[in-house]
Amino acid sequence: MDGRAHLTEWLALQDQAERPFRIFEGEIPPEDLDMNAAATRVVVAPSGPMEDPSFDDFAARARNLARQFQGRANLELINAKLIILLRRRDPPTHVANLFQRLWIDHHATLTAVLSPRWLISSAQTLADHGATEIQRRTGASLATLFGALKLSESERLFSPRAPDAPFRGKRQSEELMLGISPYAIMSGDLDRVLLTRLWRDAFGDPVAISLVEALILPLMEDPRTVFARLRQMRAARDR
Repeated sequence: MDGRAHLTEWLALQDQAERPFRIFEGEIPPEDLDMNAAATRVVVAPSGPMEDPSFDDFAARARNLARQFQGRANLELINAKLIILLRRRDPPTHVANLFQRLWIDHHATLTAVLSPRWLISSAQTLADHGATEIQRRTGASLATLFGALKLSESERLFSPRAPDAPFRGKRQSEELMLGISPYAIMSGDLDRVLLTRLWRDAFGDPVAISLVEALILPLMEDPRTVFARLRQMRAARDR
């Protein structure tokens, strides 16, 4: 399949994935939600097991989210509901404004309690619905970075090497995609440029920098990434 046909097929699938929910009154956070009051509560899940909702049933998905966040900060559940709504076409008009207000007023709390999965989902949503250009740009950069890392690191799991174990031996002479030159492990700076540029771009916006700090700092400390493995390979070659 050629590239244009492949992309056309994927666009059609994405269009299907973004079909609107059936929204029921009372199932979405209201426009006048008191964020400060919500921040003092924990999630109390509805009774019953996890449900298997139809694609357009937001009400059931909201109940499942409440079960997932049982006992956790209520702001986590509100954030998740807004993200799920904003991933579909034609969400209620106030939802994007509510998402912006949630992150402007409570970004410190959210970045302290959200799991990496929901931090990345929040970045993806900020890419489309951030209140400022810095938020939108930073969200898009974080979403792209972690999406690419998830793809490449997942494929690597099929190799004989553990995620924290660098490859050894001589590099193959095969070309990379589109004829791009391979990364020069000893003299290259792409890894540094990727992360420092993202960090610098986020400065000046409290929401953006809080997300960058919450995701990039632990990423740089985790030994199971290409960044850590490259550092080990450089150190071994230095020795």
